[in-house]
Amino acid sequence: VSSDTVEFRTTQGGVIPGESVFASFYLSQIGPAVQLDWTIKEEIKGNAWFSVERSLDGQFFERIASVELEEFIENEPKDFLYFDERVPYDEWMYYRVRLIFDGGLYTLTQTRRIKVEQPDIEAWVYPNPTEGKTQLSILSPGEVTLTLSLFSHLGNLIFKRELPVGAGWVKKEIDLTGLQQGMYYLNVYDPNPNPYIKQSKSIIIMIR
Repeated sequence: VSSDTVEFRTTQGGVIPGESVFASFYLSQIGPAVQLDWTIKEEIKGNAWFSVERSLDGQFFERIASVELEEFIENEPKDFLYFDERVPYDEWMYYRVRLIFDGGLYTLTQTRRIKVEQPDIEAWVYPNPTEGKTQLSILSPGEVTLTLSLFSHLGNLIFKRELPVGAGWVKKEIDLTGLQQGMYYLNVYDPNPNPYIKQSKSIIIMIR
């Protein structure tokens, strides 16, 4: 066995210390989802796969996904990602990753926990100030139909439109050509109760 390869020969279940295989494992919140990142130190020969596991109490875990062990670039660590998109808000969730080999041999990462906070919608326009045409960028934590309302500085409604968006980045051009120079308010909000959206977003747009 070379120094950059871990090769296991067994036909019975057993446990390998996780530090011998996993270089890192951590969690982060991306919108309404939990992102799991883990790295394997060395190349694994033979059939193996990852079991992504989640728990409400840190003791009893369930498998929520299986991730294939992809090919390595020789002598380089391998990074893996998984997104858990069905996570309750404001509750501690526990995660670990199990690397399972043929014959039942496996190794585990450390158990990590995270509390997912209910995300806000993020939105902004560019260029701003604008001479007429500008681009609205929205980072949405879930699939919703947003309402875009543009008001003058006096509070008069200029237009009101619906915009269906999915989770992630959405970009849409807004044509304000023909409006007088000055300050306007663009409200981006979800008109219906939705667990993904905690508040609306108000943007000041300057037309010159």
